[in-house]
Amino acid sequence: MHGLRTLGLMDDKSQAHREADHWGQFLRKLCPGGATDVVARAGGGESGERVLDTLRFLGFFDAQPPAVNKSSPDVRHAFCNLLEKKLAYGPNERDMVLMRHEFGVKLPSGLRQIRESSYVGFGGGSPTSFTCMANTVGITCAIGAQLILNGTIHKPGVLLPTAKEVYLPGLQRLASEGFTFTETSRDL
Repeated sequence: MHGLRTLGLMDDKSQAHREADHWGQFLRKLCPGGATDVVARAGGGESGERVLDTLRFLGFFDAQPPAVNKSSPDVRHAFCNLLEKKLAYGPNERDMVLMRHEFGVKLPSGLRQIRESSYVGFGGGSPTSFTCMANTVGITCAIGAQLILNGTIHKPGVLLPTAKEVYLPGLQRLASEGFTFTETSRDL
């Protein structure tokens, strides 16, 4: 993203996109030297090459580059509009979320362990269903809010999810919503 920002694609003040009919034309105004100029302006080396690959993927160098949304208020919004179209899930695509948490613990007996908690989930895969990312973030926030509102969590302020009064009821509610974690432990 830094490389795209250095090219000016995240500019929320500029309206230069309104002077171009398509993204290829807009890029030529930003980087008249072509691909070499893009790589240099985006940080050079491997970083610049990644930005160049991203712009290729987005169609900036296609024979028919994507049109610029001239009604967008600024370059950043116009670029986000392009990303929304290009990065939208296709008919048979869905997201996947992988989580892995590892904790080092010392038991009262003095035994040390590594405990792992893992989760794998998939989005619904239909245009009317939510992504797994939306579910894991949104449902978790909703459960936290509900635990506060119904008085299960009493402490004020920002709390870490490592407090028993947070994680025990939180994990129970997550499980009831279909979010289950695989737990393993190994002695050190």
